[in-house]
Amino acid sequence: MNPETYRSEPQRRVETFTIERGFLVRSVTPRYGKPYVHRCAKAVFDLVLEAIEGCEEGTTTPKVWGTYDLPASQVVVAFAFLKERGCVEVSGKRTYPKRAMREDALTEWHALEEKGSGS
Repeated sequence: MNPETYRSEPQRRVETFTIERGFLVRSVTPRYGKPYVHRCAKAVFDLVLEAIEGCEEGTTTPKVWGTYDLPASQVVVAFAFLKERGCVEVSGKRTYPKRAMREDALTEWHALEEKGSGS
């Protein structure tokens, strides 16, 4: 067997966000394994923003989904979007709101929504 066959470059992890029917959709193609998709409802997204704004000492995904009794996968999608769009700061395992986080996050949501509608 040709050893070069086994030396192919590993696939790069790809993460994309879209808005579909009022849901924030996170699609991930991992380096290894199968691609997956998770969604976050707008109401959950709004509660995540509220939770982050209300924690001056920073917060974590488990704290948010536990405190608000929200689906963990939806909270993770919201956090990933906020991090990817630069709306929050991360230090260690804690997430902190940036100035005007809510306005920035909603602007990003609506821009993504318009992009998906073909505008």
